[in-house]
Amino acid sequence: MVLFDFIDSYLFPSVCHVCGRQLVAGEDRVCLHCLDALPRTDFLNRSDNPLLQRYSRQPNIVSATALLHYGNDTRLLVHDLKYHNFPQLGNTLGTLMADEGLQHGIFSVDLLVPVPLHWLRRLSRGYNQSLKLCEGISRRTGTEISTENLVRTRNNRSQTALSHTDRQKNKQGLFRLKHPEMWNGKHIMIIDDVFTTGATIEACIHAISQQTSDTKISIYTLAYAGV
Repeated sequence: MVLFDFIDSYLFPSVCHVCGRQLVAGEDRVCLHCLDALPRTDFLNRSDNPLLQRYSRQPNIVSATALLHYGNDTRLLVHDLKYHNFPQLGNTLGTLMADEGLQHGIFSVDLLVPVPLHWLRRLSRGYNQSLKLCEGISRRTGTEISTENLVRTRNNRSQTALSHTDRQKNKQGLFRLKHPEMWNGKHIMIIDDVFTTGATIEACIHAISQQTSDTKISIYTLAYAGV
């Protein structure tokens, strides 16, 4: 096994997903230079960040933040994660989310909840990228991941191009809880890859708020597109 691992690493060396440089010991899918250079939003340092401001009138929303701005290198990483069959990249990026989130004490939650994919899309992709982020976060924080309760009911088209009115209609019934009572009184953290219009996360919040009692919600995304 050691010989095969050596041959594999020699013939097919791991390279950074951003710059293409061969990785060295201690680096995992993204070199340390590129990790440091990724564009932070600084939302973790701001209680009035633009993401949280969107939910200022919803008392059950405890926190909302995103780690990176969505552009250039971040977009490259997200596309590799979602469309180019690199599920383990999600674990790496989830670990980054965890390490920086732990510094700001945002993981005082009961459960991590990845935004669900419809089973057809998950079958096509082979995995849920948001779950891969959760796995990286959970390894660092020890927080339990919940994947069986919140489910997507239909394989809707992207909501990005829809008007505000159409997005509001589209989110009705997009998600449901199999066992709502399990989350009563819990504090859950919704995890997703990119926050763009917020329509998908809002649909998650709508389902949880309508079906549970005294459930607190936090939101943490890898990237923020600012739309």
